[in-house]
Amino acid sequence: MSTFATDIKNGDGSTVVFTLSFSFLSRDDVTVSRLEDTQSDTDTGTVLTVIQTGTPTGDEFRWEDNSTIQVGTAPTASQKLKFKRTTPDDAQIVQWDDGSYLVATDLNTSDKQWLYLIQELDDRIQVDEAGAV
Repeated sequence: MSTFATDIKNGDGSTVVFTLSFSFLSRDDVTVSRLEDTQSDTDTGTVLTVIQTGTPTGDEFRWEDNSTIQVGTAPTASQKLKFKRTTPDDAQIVQWDDGSYLVATDLNTSDKQWLYLIQELDDRIQVDEAGAV
């Protein structure tokens, strides 16, 4: 099953750098969780804490760039890492004002918010139908 906003990466005991397959509007919209072998891909698992500088340790992670994340402890072969985008759906990211100029960046951000929300909804529907991810 293909998803738009969730990556599940199997651990090997040594890999600590992972590349995301999805885009996002803000790094705050992405959560990283460690799943134990007894947990399914739909579980939340242990949510890792983001750090801004330094080398992550334990259940921490750091952004290397906008598509690459380094975790503190490599997941073992019986663990997985779950990277999930959750775009805010409770407010417009771009507010429009009468008489303001329409700027491409604002239009694109507004459209991406809707696109990402639709993709995340599609992922949830697939989970409900298949019971995975």
